Amino acid sequence: MKLNVSKSLLVLVTLILLVAPLLIQGSLTMKGKEPYLIDRLSSRLTETSLQSGDELSYSGRPYSYTLGTIAVVSLIKNLTTDNTAILYIPILLGIITAVLFYLIIHHLTNDRKISSISTLILVISPAFIYTFLFIKEFTIPVFLALLAFYLLLKNKYKFLAYILLIILPIFGLEHAIISLIIIGLNYKRDKKHHTIIPAILLILISVMLNLQFLISYGLPEVASFQDHNPLFQIFSDFGSEFGISVFIIFLAIFGLKELWKQKYAHKKVYLSLFLLIILLIIKAKFVIYAIFLLAPLAALGGIYLFNSKWESKIIKDLTVLILVLGLIFSTASFLNSYKQSQPSEEIIESLKFLNLNSNQDSVILSHRSYGIWINSIALRKNLMDEKTLYAPDVNKRYLDSQEIFTSRNLEKTKNILGGYNLSYIYITPEMKQGLVWNYEEDGLLFVLKFSPESFEKIYDKDGIEIWKVKK
Repeated sequence: MKLNVSKSLLVLVTLILLVAPLLIQGSLTMKGKEPYLIDRLSSRLTETSLQSGDELSYSGRPYSYTLGTIAVVSLIKNLTTDNTAILYIPILLGIITAVLFYLIIHHLTNDRKISSISTLILVISPAFIYTFLFIKEFTIPVFLALLAFYLLLKNKYKFLAYILLIILPIFGLEHAIISLIIIGLNYKRDKKHHTIIPAILLILISVMLNLQFLISYGLPEVASFQDHNPLFQIFSDFGSEFGISVFIIFLAIFGLKELWKQKYAHKKVYLSLFLLIILLIIKAKFVIYAIFLLAPLAALGGIYLFNSKWESKIIKDLTVLILVLGLIFSTASFLNSYKQSQPSEEIIESLKFLNLNSNQDSVILSHRSYGIWINSIALRKNLMDEKTLYAPDVNKRYLDSQEIFTSRNLEKTKNILGGYNLSYIYITPEMKQGLVWNYEEDGLLFVLKFSPESFEKIYDKDGIEIWKVKK
């Protein structure tokens, strides 16, 4: 009875946390870039089938996206309405994931308190809410990985579990590593030699899927202009949109201290944590996998602190209170920042205007952070966006765009615009407030203002401007 009540309450808390951002913003408008990109690519797969390239990103580049999520969303769109896959499926997967996590921890510890606290820490983490609020790159593979882990742990339907693990690399080479970690964690429970076969298949499938671009296009050009600071991407308290709270890290350290009392009995946990730290440095979005390991460690650490003998009960109570409030604050801060995140209704409206008032082959210049919305909402080609893998002449495009933005020379600006056949220039208030320029007549803003024979403003609303380049 108590076990069922705990699961019901956790399901309710998960549902509230995943729906809360939508209620706070007062609409079902998607936030971020991934949902829009996945929506566009899955619709294209549904309507025209897969082609060799993406004609809208960078005005045309090789199709270097992983197929897993795009194919699943495309399939769901064929079976239901378009919005179902984007709005409701992620929330449903989030709830099932929380339940699976609870059952896994309860199976491993046989402790309802640890299971409940671990799951609560998981579902209030910004990484979990971010992953299961609208469809993301990691939404479906995270669910499949946890389901496979649960099936292996329960020693039921192992064949299905291995099928899921073999499928995971289709969602990206990174998930093959997670699959191998899951097999390694469960290897002791099944000492038969055939358990190595799925691992071999995983590696072969991953290599086959990911080497095709190396064979066809060679090594991708490294985008030298992108900053990669793992610290600010991993920790939500430092401004990451999907990171881990430092309070969870603090509690997890005490949890590791508890595990270390049994020395090497939990060496697989230590090895998994080490591998996940490496993966986090490579790709910050692995934070969602890390939280599945850190949440039970944090639960152990919290219980340890609460049960420890302190010289001062007041200091003990204050410490526990600060940690609990810190976890809640991280969640509240994430929900508040999500409400203010882009794209705004104004950006969506302006890009829909651009779609209706431009030719289908038009190329749009803007800051690269708006590139995905330009090709996913306006459905127009961009000069560049933040997906740089196998982008054509990515560094040259960056330097040329910087030259356009900063130069006051009309002829030089027109020459570069003509070189890329740019048709429109998309400007937002953020671009004028430090993202690109610092004052009203800086660089391109000066050229646009004093060159009516070369540029025509066709949109000016809520600080957003769209300029047409006269041929």
